[in-house]
Amino acid sequence: MSGEALQTLVQDAGFDNVSVTVGIGSVRYPSVAEFVRREAASSPLAEPIAGVERAVRDELIQEVEKALHAYIDDEGIVSPMESYVVTADR
Repeated sequence: MSGEALQTLVQDAGFDNVSVTVGIGSVRYPSVAEFVRREAASSPLAEPIAGVERAVRDELIQEVEKALHAYIDDEGIVSPMESYVVTADR
């Protein structure tokens, strides 16, 4: 959803003086395995991933590591993050 669409949604809900700002940051994890564990735990995939065999989960971690190699350094993996902050009056 764009910031403009979010602003319209909040205005349509009856709020006034709606302001939307975008924050760009990052989240760091100590390893790809920890990245997969935490991100999966906070998603609809938490239960299915938790239920797979260890070998399958290890393969998933290896594939994520290959795909995100540009974000891995000596301290782990960093994930870019964009957040929308909405303030409004009611």
